[in-house]
Amino acid sequence: MDTNLAYQGYATRDRTATLFGQTMGLVAMTAGFFAAGAYAGRHLSQGAVIVAWLAAFVVLLIMNFAARRSAAAAVVLLAVFGVLMGVASAPTLVWYASTNPQILWQAGGATALFIAVFGAIGFLTRRDLSFVYRIAFFALIALLIFGIVLIFVRIPHGSLIYAIIGLVVFAGLTMGDFQRLRRARGIESAPLLAASIFLDVLNVFFFFLRIFSGSRDLTPALRRSCTLPRVVPEGEISVDDPRAPDVRALLERHLTFALSTTPPEHSFALDVDGLLDPAITFCSFRADGELLGVGAIKELDPEHAEIKSMHTTAVARGRGVGRAMLTHLLGIARTRGYRKVSLETGTMEEFAPARALYESAGFTACGPFADYRPSEDNYFMALRLDVPAS
Repeated sequence: MDTNLAYQGYATRDRTATLFGQTMGLVAMTAGFFAAGAYAGRHLSQGAVIVAWLAAFVVLLIMNFAARRSAAAAVVLLAVFGVLMGVASAPTLVWYASTNPQILWQAGGATALFIAVFGAIGFLTRRDLSFVYRIAFFALIALLIFGIVLIFVRIPHGSLIYAIIGLVVFAGLTMGDFQRLRRARGIESAPLLAASIFLDVLNVFFFFLRIFSGSRDLTPALRRSCTLPRVVPEGEISVDDPRAPDVRALLERHLTFALSTTPPEHSFALDVDGLLDPAITFCSFRADGELLGVGAIKELDPEHAEIKSMHTTAVARGRGVGRAMLTHLLGIARTRGYRKVSLETGTMEEFAPARALYESAGFTACGPFADYRPSEDNYFMALRLDVPAS
């Protein structure tokens, strides 16, 4: 009798180890398909991203029913779910990769540690954590409601509060999911458990992205831009290649305008080669594929950046393209942690609209910076990002 009980104990441990290995293997597989989806969706429109989110939700619902009948079908649906989640997340990941890729590594490392700690607690503890799981589930619903409120209501440090609460909620969900994994008996439950754990990992990762990006300082407009390419009423802004034919043509018009109004020795507009500097992030504004404007931000040092190459096509002027681009570039500056953003423009009447735009964004006149020298043709402005707006 004792021998039989011992055998049953060993069998149970073996079954648990097998289920754990299979489930975590499926989590890794889903992560791989997620990466493939993110790569495939990096240039898709915002509409396609929304469709991917909805499709992922539908696939998850179908998988819950399919898992009861066919484990193989559930695994296939899990892979499809990973791809769709990757596509849906692609704009956010592209934005971070193009503005401050180090944050992605930081968030990834923090997520791995978070899941390892709370997953181990959930898997190893003998105390029933079902009550923690239930509380975390209802807290998640409340968190979703809070997230919707943040879209419409400006709450000081709201995004940071949201991220911290989210981590607390998913600590409970992660412990609950790993305890479910230890207590599960059937291998057929592996796909659903893998989906739950993958969602834990993904949500924790995005919460850490919010925290490490300093999202507590973002304005409402910038918070909306954090799912870049940033969609504005008439188009979207994304990182672009200054060598693209239509971009090159617009930059040539920009240079022609600069040289026609400013003496060559005092004209500092960059050409295509100058915009390929690794310190520069170059962006374009497009509507239905048509180029309407460009702008760039250059890192001068870890705390100081410069706005460069702001130009809007003649047909798009007066439609808010320049303001949207400036807001976008300042968002990049805040995310990277710059304390100050400066720019150089002209003193001539032709540059009056540009100066008015910068002033409306909070820029004020300042002296020359970086390698610039004083001149009657150049006007220098700066915006402190480490000083709260009055």
